[in-house]
Amino acid sequence: MRIPSETVFELLSDEENARACRDISDDACDVQPRSFTLQLLAQLASKCSDTLGSSRIVLPWLLSSIGAPAFFIAWLVPIRESLSLMPQLAIAASLRKQPLRKHVYVLGAFLQGLCMLAMPMALLLPNASLTASAILISLALYSLARGLCSVASKDVLGKTVAKGRRGRLGGLASSVAGVFTIAFGLFLLLSEGKTSLPLLVTMLCCAGALWLIAALLYWQVPEQAGATEGGASALKSALNSATLLKTDTALRAFVFTRMLLISTAYAIPFLVVMVFANAEGSTRALALVMLAEGLAAMTSGVFWGIYSDRASHRVMAISGLLTAGTLAAVLCASEDWMKAAGGLAGAIAIYVAAIAHQGTRLGRKTYIVDLADADNRAAYVAISNTVIGCFVLLGGTLGLIAQRFGNDMVLATLLLMAALGAVLSFRLERV
Repeated sequence: MRIPSETVFELLSDEENARACRDISDDACDVQPRSFTLQLLAQLASKCSDTLGSSRIVLPWLLSSIGAPAFFIAWLVPIRESLSLMPQLAIAASLRKQPLRKHVYVLGAFLQGLCMLAMPMALLLPNASLTASAILISLALYSLARGLCSVASKDVLGKTVAKGRRGRLGGLASSVAGVFTIAFGLFLLLSEGKTSLPLLVTMLCCAGALWLIAALLYWQVPEQAGATEGGASALKSALNSATLLKTDTALRAFVFTRMLLISTAYAIPFLVVMVFANAEGSTRALALVMLAEGLAAMTSGVFWGIYSDRASHRVMAISGLLTAGTLAAVLCASEDWMKAAGGLAGAIAIYVAAIAHQGTRLGRKTYIVDLADADNRAAYVAISNTVIGCFVLLGGTLGLIAQRFGNDMVLATLLLMAALGAVLSFRLERV
């Protein structure tokens, strides 16, 4: 009898020989269907968790609901993105010493689940500023744990799934998670009035449980033992004048381009705050925003994934152009139009921005995995993520720009970054 993982793998493969393997060992090729299926399910659980506890949508909505100052909201994405990236050089150095790297992912997923479960407890604190501070602290710990998963997952993916199928795996997970988001958004449409705190608490608790499920699934991935030589080389070379960034022009160009495309992530929470204000925090508006993000994932995930396997640098470029175009349309639109239909206009803008962000994420993840090889993949990922993490932390200053010059100035700044990132993406080396 055929095992389910083989059936799933062959159904999702559009190649005549589903057993064909590129860039992985023969032993890994033999168990590739099981590896592919388990990582697909783990990614699906983690992406559904990201939907329910999103730092771009749910947490800004939660902090806006309790009246937290804009200062705290502006720091959500920088903390979420930067602290998951900055420690990754040290993580990669330690990871290289481990023959099996999936255990690092399992630890990170377990810790993320606990941190997400801790966030609702912050609502018991006596005022909005204390609650927001506690949520930011939980998010910071959550992000540090995320760094474990980020480095380990790309290394395990490169060892267990053949080149040409890696982007498809991520794209499928994004699309199915998009269906989940749409279903949840439709459920919210049945509610009326302002978003209730019990609903937001339930969402965060479910998000924590899904990370624990992802840890359990990943534990069962049949990873083959890898090389452990040179465990500290990535950390040492980076600290000593960043050797790889100096000598590898392709890596350096990718890192600089990725810096500019961070704008695709920053744009969404500022659009969410705009929708919240225009719709006065209604549950219908939250439902429309979540439907927009879910539709974006469902309609673009597989496309971006397959396209990333063919030309990931072009995916990054198109995503940057989409973000720039969306922000330009929002800046040119009238205030009455943005308030139309209880947040529908803003949800449409978020839909396109979320499509662009999906493309950026899948494109840059596939690009860096394919650019590297088995010996330097963990180092490439870690060096790239650490540099980006330092840059992303500067994003907290966008809150100061918003307070001093208004939300439109922030959107204009992000527009310019996205447009320049798109231009540089077209010039990246094809991998």
